[in-house]
This record gives sequence, C-alpha cells and structure tokens, in this order.
Amino acid sequence: MNKTLISYLLIIAISGTLGAAGGVIAKRIMGQEEIDYSGFNPEAYAEDKAHVAEMLAIYEQQKSLSGFSASDVVNIGLEKYRRCENSYSLCVGTAQTIVSQTIRNAQIKNGDEYFEESISNSSMVHVASRSKQYGADSDSIYLLTGEATGTTTAAYAYVESAPDGVQYSRTGYKGYLGKTLDEMFIYIISRKTCYNDACKITTVGDKTTVVLSLNPETSTYWYKIQMQNISGLDKLPTFNYVTLTYTFDSNMYLQTLHIDEQYKAQMGVTVDIVNSIDYRYHPNEFMPIPMAYEAVDYTKF
Repeated sequence: MNKTLISYLLIIAISGTLGAAGGVIAKRIMGQEEIDYSGFNPEAYAEDKAHVAEMLAIYEQQKSLSGFSASDVVNIGLEKYRRCENSYSLCVGTAQTIVSQTIRNAQIKNGDEYFEESISNSSMVHVASRSKQYGADSDSIYLLTGEATGTTTAAYAYVESAPDGVQYSRTGYKGYLGKTLDEMFIYIISRKTCYNDACKITTVGDKTTVVLSLNPETSTYWYKIQMQNISGLDKLPTFNYVTLTYTFDSNMYLQTLHIDEQYKAQMGVTVDIVNSIDYRYHPNEFMPIPMAYEAVDYTKF
C-alpha cells in the first residue's frame, strides 16, 4: 500500500421501519459485504422532531425517565442540549489503523451563531476544517479547510473576500458533511436504529448513563456520507459495530459521550479502522467563537 493511499484512508477518521421507497440491502461482492442504499430514506429511521419535542416536554413535566426507552432518553438529552442558549463541546480521540491518528473537535453555540472545528493529525495526515453558521434556519453555511500543524492547532488559508470559507446551502452542506451545525449530532438515533435489547439505562446518584448499541448500517448513514465525501472513497465505508455511551446530569443535561466503533474503508484496498473518541459537553456555558487568527482552547477539555 502506498503512502498516498494510506493518507487518504486515514483522513476519513476526522471526525443515525422501511421507508416507502425501500430500505438497506446488504450483498456479498468478492467476499466483502456491500451496502446498497438506493431508495434508502434516512428520515424514516430518525425520530420525528415533533415527537422528540413532546418527549422532552413530558420529561420536564414529570421529571422522571419512567416509560422511556434508552434511545428516547438520549434524544431527550440531545434535544435539551440543542436548546441551550450557549454551549460548547470538545472532543479528544484516536483512530487506529496503519498508524495512530489524533482527532480533535470543537462545537460552539452562542445564541444563533454556530461554529465547528475538526483537526486530524498523524505522521502522514495533517487535515483541518472550520465551519460557521449564522442562524439555526440559515440557508448559508460556510466551510474553511486547512492543514493541521499539531494535535490541536491548524493553519487556514483565509481569503479576505470570503473569510468564513466556501458558502453552502443547508441542503448542499448536509449532502457533503452529513449534518448542519444546528443539528449538532450525526448518528441517527431512534428505536429503529438501536439494538434495544443490548441498550441500557443506569442511574446512580445524580448521573444517568445510557449505553446504545446501534445498527451499524442505518444509524451511520449520514456519517458515511461525510466520510466518503471528505476522503474520496471508492464506496461508503462499512461499519462492524457502533457503541455510544452517554452521561447526563440530574436534569438531563448532556455531560459526556464515549464512542467505540470499527469500520472498513476502501480506496483500492480495504483497511480496518477503530475509533475511540471522547466528547465533553458544557451546556449553558459560553466559549467565544475564535477569530480567524485564533486557535481553539482544547485545554478546556
């Protein structure tokens, strides 16, 4: 395997009822399982936004998780986090394949302004991106690409006429990177995408922990789109497993997320990649969105 090929494969580690048109079809091609998403409707697998809002309202009224499934509890917590006036999260992780690659991510929401940065760095790969969105319903999202200069730092080629980067519509940005900034979370989480018998909720003291075992095909659709578009893969990656472990405080504010996942990616050859990623969330806390020349303070993790 040549160095260029390995580099492209590592880039993908930067970083969720059948619809009327059909579902996911798995088939074997030359010993490898390939997923056919033609006719797949990801919205048919996601929880309806109105239903999530209703579940949150019920929880806020009864202050109890009784009657909710593990995926319900997570969706309640994620929606509550999305509604915070101010928030930020920081991510630290590694992708293990031919070499070890560091992963950093920051998401900031200040009122109706959103920011996200991703940095991936290794001996072979040095990639970074920043995105900005002004308004939750904005049809303009901006993407700026750069080069990692270290584990937590990057250099961006700013253009005075377009300091925020390339402008995308909401549809265009989501079609390229899998989610808009106001959506915040890329996995499709619902009763339809979880292996419910393998999921569990544990409450000890003032902390609730939820472990989700996800269907590796239906829950990762948008995540796969992101990976393929960033890396120019021959096809969508194939996930072997995805396990998400969330913690929430006594008021169901999101605190942490641990991601354990394994997948195969192909560009000429197939490579196995294992991600171990940790997020820490800061609901109702303010972090300034960095200026063009400023680095994100990852020490706050």
